[in-house]
Amino acid sequence: MYSREEILSMPAGQNLDELVAIHAMGRENNKTPQGHKPFCPSRDIAAAWEVVVKIGEVRIEQYVAQGIRKYRVFMNNGGQVEVCLDDSAPLAISKCALLSLLKED
Repeated sequence: MYSREEILSMPAGQNLDELVAIHAMGRENNKTPQGHKPFCPSRDIAAAWEVVVKIGEVRIEQYVAQGIRKYRVFMNNGGQVEVCLDDSAPLAISKCALLSLLKED
């Protein structure tokens, strides 16, 4: 798994989507069966919401500062609360889900 800093710096896209599919959703990979919609939680709110349902307790806020809209996600996974702020709700949810799974040494 990646470090906290690496996860926070990831852009929305296929790499982040695959990490979420494998680590947060427990899938073997992020391959899409023919005829099915791709699982893109960092770019699609419907897919991101599947992650929210799987992880559990989540709060999402829209945050506007100096005219720039951001989304703040608070995710509680077994007592460990992560907070992410990003450009879109799906991106913040995806990053927060991965961060909530990191084990502190």
